[in-house]
Amino acid sequence: MLTTRPYAQSEKLNKTEILKSLFLNKNENSSVFIQLGHSRGVQSLKVSNNGTSVLSGGEDNTVKLWDSKTGRIKKTLKGHSGIVFSVDFSPDDLMALSGSTDNTLKLWDLIQGKSVKTYRGHTGYVTAVKFFPNGQYALSGSSDKTLRLWDIREGIQIHVFEGHNDAIFSIAISSSLKHIFSGGSKGKINLWNIESGEILKTFKHSDNVSVNSIISLPNDLFISGSADGAIKIWHQDQEEPLKEFFINDKKGEDLSIDSLAIGPDGRYIYSAISDNSLKIIDLYEGKIIKTIPLKQSIFSLALSRQNQLYAGRGDGNITVRNAISGEEIKNFKSNSNEIRSAHMTLDGKHSINYESRNSISIWDLEKGKRINLFHSPSSQITDVKISPDFKFVLAGTRDGSIIVFDPHSGDKLKTLKGHNQRVNDLDISMNSKLALSGSSDKQVKLWEISTGKVIKTFKGHLDEILSVTFSPDQKLAVTGSLDNTLRIWELRSGEEIDEHGMAKVNDDQDSYKGGVSSIAINKKYLIWVSGKNSISIIDWSTKIKKNLSVSSGQNEKFQEICCVSLSQKGYLLYGRRNGTIHIWDIQKGTVGNQLEGHLRSVSSLTVTRDGRHAFSSSWDGTSILWEVESGRKLFQMASFKDDEWVVLTPEGFFNASPQGEKHINLLKNGEIVNM
Repeated sequence: MLTTRPYAQSEKLNKTEILKSLFLNKNENSSVFIQLGHSRGVQSLKVSNNGTSVLSGGEDNTVKLWDSKTGRIKKTLKGHSGIVFSVDFSPDDLMALSGSTDNTLKLWDLIQGKSVKTYRGHTGYVTAVKFFPNGQYALSGSSDKTLRLWDIREGIQIHVFEGHNDAIFSIAISSSLKHIFSGGSKGKINLWNIESGEILKTFKHSDNVSVNSIISLPNDLFISGSADGAIKIWHQDQEEPLKEFFINDKKGEDLSIDSLAIGPDGRYIYSAISDNSLKIIDLYEGKIIKTIPLKQSIFSLALSRQNQLYAGRGDGNITVRNAISGEEIKNFKSNSNEIRSAHMTLDGKHSINYESRNSISIWDLEKGKRINLFHSPSSQITDVKISPDFKFVLAGTRDGSIIVFDPHSGDKLKTLKGHNQRVNDLDISMNSKLALSGSSDKQVKLWEISTGKVIKTFKGHLDEILSVTFSPDQKLAVTGSLDNTLRIWELRSGEEIDEHGMAKVNDDQDSYKGGVSSIAINKKYLIWVSGKNSISIIDWSTKIKKNLSVSSGQNEKFQEICCVSLSQKGYLLYGRRNGTIHIWDIQKGTVGNQLEGHLRSVSSLTVTRDGRHAFSSSWDGTSILWEVESGRKLFQMASFKDDEWVVLTPEGFFNASPQGEKHINLLKNGEIVNM
């Protein structure tokens, strides 16, 4: 559907042709993709041994490999189903190790950008990982109170170190490679003998606060930082610290050391403080020499041999500072806007996104370009829908009102008032004359768009309304609620004519939580999300209901179904929190393609009237147009915080705003190429 040639200026077209040539060259390892940084906090950072790359682990469950010079992403490593708390490079910088709240470690091939091994054994969050200098062994610490030693090449667990009476938050390996340090949640640091697995000594850092960071130094020294604001330097043979620094020097302060890094010469310590500041300590002088106030919280620090300090922020960005002066040099940004709600017209010609920063973007899907961007006068928008005739946009809000916009000008045409609580879902009739709204006030309303008046109010649900839709013949309304029921209403009379409860999955009471959050309907089937991993299907002609369990068996929360859609040909599409989209042939009962392209939870799904194409949006900031039958990605599009936009095909063709191409990455033989 995307044709770049008629819509691109000659200069841009030339670059497009270069991109395509590089991407299709089978003799080179080349790829082109949109720059998407972490969408949530950066919990862990590590600089490669050669200084050319930076590894980051995020609260968005991804690991990212960055080019340290340009701040461009080389690879996004997706596979964890929980927050990535810790990352490390192998000694040769070809592999990476990560630990996650999904209780696993993963080994990554950084050339291929793929997970090659998953290590299981921990029964709690993996909070820290560390390679040994030989690259064959690795150490991990966990909230399950254990340390584990792994043979990385063989993929097996060698030893479990037991003896901590609290969760382990930090680990280090001594310079002699004979000992291990581990810091716990209750202020204790244990010194372990690697060969025997015994605790040789316990150091009391603080009282009942977590030891968040440990750094091993030469000559049997180590540094620790804790949640009570204390930084201490120790010799492993002495029970008392050699030096102490206290951040909380004012009465009433309660500041935490969230992360530590030390300079290559061993003189300066860099500490991330919970008051959004960075402090530099001179060990020779024995004092804090600089405090740098920051606008964002810092979760993680890493220092390169070139004296560049990398700081992982709570907003998903990574800042780079001169470690000597403290001045900011560059910023590895997460520039895309999260897409919270989206919708495509049934003819597949246009789409609308409601994005972070209160922006609403309108897209021409045939031309592959954004045609309008306007910012909502309200910061409380909850859902958006675009009319089939492309003459207006509906936007539900938290205060219960519904705003009608002109999609061409962005002007507000009118406001529909009737609900007194948040509007959670909207639908527009095929003739663009009527609308349905579902609200947290437990009511569903039928509106006449031209007059802005309520025609009917449907009452009966016992909890907030999560989803609403018109039937294909426009005679019925189908609604889903947090009360775990789906109800069918006759529009003319306003009477409830049918009700269905939630499906029970494997006697799991927790599967009921979430209510009926998404509904899809065509002339043959009615489907809805009837549990975290279950979909209910009704055949209109036979009235037979069946439940489809799509449980994956692993990390159910990460696999939860977010939304469903239905084609006229009987293909069922559902999106998960892990960013994948799955296709089922309902009539045949067979599994179709799994569509992969999003890095975070799918926020919406729409299928065109002819069933050929599907449109998905995600919290990762991108929308994708798919070919349903083949599962092929046609193009991906994104808006950015600087109001630029990009549309990119898998083959490397693109369309973009005047400055939008700066958000495209070209990777050739493992290196970023300057476009």
